[in-house]
Amino acid sequence: ICCSSYFPDKFSVTLFLSVAMKSGGTQLKLIMTFQNYGQALFKPMKQTREQETPPDFFYFSDFERHNAEIAAYHLDRILDFRRVPPVTGRLVNMTKEIRDVTRDKKLWRTFFISPANNICFYGECSYYCSTEHALCGKPDQIEGSLAAFLPDLALAKRRTWRNPWRRSYHKRKKAEWEVDPDYCEEVKQTPPYDSGTRLLDIMDMTIFDFLMGNMDRHHYETFEKFGNETFIIHLDNGRGFGKHSHDELSILVPLSQCCRVKRSTHLRLQLLAKEEFRLSALMEESLQTDTLSPILIRPHLEAMDRRLHLVLQVLADCIEKEGYSNVVEDDLLVEGLNTGTAPQR
Repeated sequence: ICCSSYFPDKFSVTLFLSVAMKSGGTQLKLIMTFQNYGQALFKPMKQTREQETPPDFFYFSDFERHNAEIAAYHLDRILDFRRVPPVTGRLVNMTKEIRDVTRDKKLWRTFFISPANNICFYGECSYYCSTEHALCGKPDQIEGSLAAFLPDLALAKRRTWRNPWRRSYHKRKKAEWEVDPDYCEEVKQTPPYDSGTRLLDIMDMTIFDFLMGNMDRHHYETFEKFGNETFIIHLDNGRGFGKHSHDELSILVPLSQCCRVKRSTHLRLQLLAKEEFRLSALMEESLQTDTLSPILIRPHLEAMDRRLHLVLQVLADCIEKEGYSNVVEDDLLVEGLNTGTAPQR
């Protein structure tokens, strides 16, 4: 189903029992514990919908956007990947729902009242956790994204993998894949990419990231129990949707180097390029179900349509060069599915 929400409505209104800062990561994230002891990850609003990433920012110092997390969840479902844990928007009262319930003294100490009489806080993290980058309410209401926690590691262990097309995260150095056009041939001979669907899953993730403009896919996770017969979990999408006026073609390098794609993905992309199932229209319709709608401004929706055609052009060039059967892997014969049918509304 394309545009109905599976996310429980209670998730955006259930009371918080406690709040704590999440350790690790570069920017502030909060672990919200509900009264039923369920948990979610809260990313507070850092930019308005209209702001773009400044042109002089490196990808590794970009803000993490709450609306990007929400939009990524909806995009993932429309693409029929379904690898992003559920995310919803929520308007939070910083006084009653964070400051008054937190037992985290380090977090509590960073609350203050701004000269404009708004409640602010900044927490502790590697980037943007200072008075100058404080998160301020109006006067104490702040938007954020709430992402459902995955099962506890004691129940479902996960493995973290370095993305073969990881960027250098350096101001001057380039990664190997940026200078070696035959880099994919090396990846194809390296486990776990030499068997199963892992390489094709990386191509799915590449397309997903390009449509969002997300350059920050340094690692990914899988469930350990299933070995190589598993799927990639699309976590941490907050650096997507930063620039609607620029298409970062380097994100597509894995696809252009490897020239491989699942047939189900190819069919879905072709379908979303048709006027009657236009990606931007489906995204707009889906995002209207979120509490904080509108999630994306019109230029970001239009950018996705533009980028979709660029993806299809890369695949068309690959097919012309290498032949359809050498590029498109028929996963539908195995699964007995036909994802080329119209998305249900």
